[in-house]
Amino acid sequence: MLIRETFPPSISLLCLPTELIIAIADLLDAHSLIYFKSTCKVFRDIVSQTPSLQYALALAERGLCDGPPSPVTAVSRLELVEAYEEAWRTFSWSEHLTLDLPPPHEAPYVSGGTLVLPICEIGGAVRSFVVQSIPSPLRGIPERHWRIDFDFVVSCFIIDGTQDLLAVVPRHNDTMTVLVRALSTGRPHTLSANGGVLRLEASQYPSSGCSKHEISGDFLGMTTWRGDKWDDRLLIWNWKTGVLHVNMSIRVGSYFEAVFTFLDDRHFVIPSVLSEQRPGEIVLNVYALCPQPGQQQAPAVIRSYVLTLPDAHIRTLRFFPDVSARGGASPGYFYADASKRVFGIQIEAMSPSTKGEEGETVQELLVPVQALKATTRAPPYRRTSVPYEPFIGRRLAYASRAAEGRLPAEKLPPALRGVGACQLRYAVCCGALLVFEHADENPNLPRKLHILAF
Repeated sequence: MLIRETFPPSISLLCLPTELIIAIADLLDAHSLIYFKSTCKVFRDIVSQTPSLQYALALAERGLCDGPPSPVTAVSRLELVEAYEEAWRTFSWSEHLTLDLPPPHEAPYVSGGTLVLPICEIGGAVRSFVVQSIPSPLRGIPERHWRIDFDFVVSCFIIDGTQDLLAVVPRHNDTMTVLVRALSTGRPHTLSANGGVLRLEASQYPSSGCSKHEISGDFLGMTTWRGDKWDDRLLIWNWKTGVLHVNMSIRVGSYFEAVFTFLDDRHFVIPSVLSEQRPGEIVLNVYALCPQPGQQQAPAVIRSYVLTLPDAHIRTLRFFPDVSARGGASPGYFYADASKRVFGIQIEAMSPSTKGEEGETVQELLVPVQALKATTRAPPYRRTSVPYEPFIGRRLAYASRAAEGRLPAEKLPPALRGVGACQLRYAVCCGALLVFEHADENPNLPRKLHILAF
């Protein structure tokens, strides 16, 4: 007798209720959602008629992420994203704030949508900070302005505005400690153990300058030097637990300062410049940060990337943060997607000019962060020669600055319309347009910072 197997009828997604299909589509990332939409007319119509799915696609198209849950619906957020894009396209800012820049007339430090300006006393001592949040009516971020005062002189500090974090090292500190404070109050951070105190060895001193100290997630990194011998080191703590996970020697090149930067919450980068053998080559060594309880050993290099500049003799190297995103770094209704950011390197190099003569230039190399997580040895990068301006060059990337010709005079606040064009410098930073107003008598000294919020 012939036995025939029977199979249940196939079930298609099209057989499911529309509400369930939408619930499934809501779980997809933007890339998958685009494929889902192109599968058939039914799915295309569902995506085009569902505000939450349209909102997800609008965010991905603009390099943004959705913010924390709030009473604002997906329909309203979609309208706000579109209004935000149009405001930037037409430079239609909605708030104007002014921040005085006292001596030494430098740009503020920037982190997570927050501007931090150290107040220098006579002699350069710093005991106080002025903090200004960058507001955004369309992203639901209010404006805040406050001041933090300490009863000691601060020798160096690190900020992370996204975590309300300010780490300071008191000068003439016999016990050599790093104090972990809340940026909003100046008091010990509630998430930090041991009363917000991280300890250094008595002979170790925090380095000064750019690319020396940084925070990423739970980890705080700091380069140090010793007074009794040549020994630059990189220390990385978990600032919440107080545990020191990395204590390693660091050397960039024979005549280069020790610098580093975090690639993400689990990796950090130390450059290497072999000036004698290959003066135009930068090697980016990526280390894995795999903290174990009590671990204080030097992590191993897991990947190395080579950037070759055949016509340059590199003299100095520093990293700069990517603060150029229009979307802003602090979570509002939406904010910039960190995976889309660029990894920035600023160098000073001797390069031949158009006349064939060598001259010192400042150059910026912009590498997509995703390229430094791939297996390729030579990642793509964009290289530009830039004019160096001391007041801003060590705080903001030149690549973040807006072209002056793109901003018509009628788009400026009334207070700036009578100011000469040569007195203004522009930067796109953390979802705002920053306009630095310089003094007439010295174009290198900004006296005011105008924040045009969108």
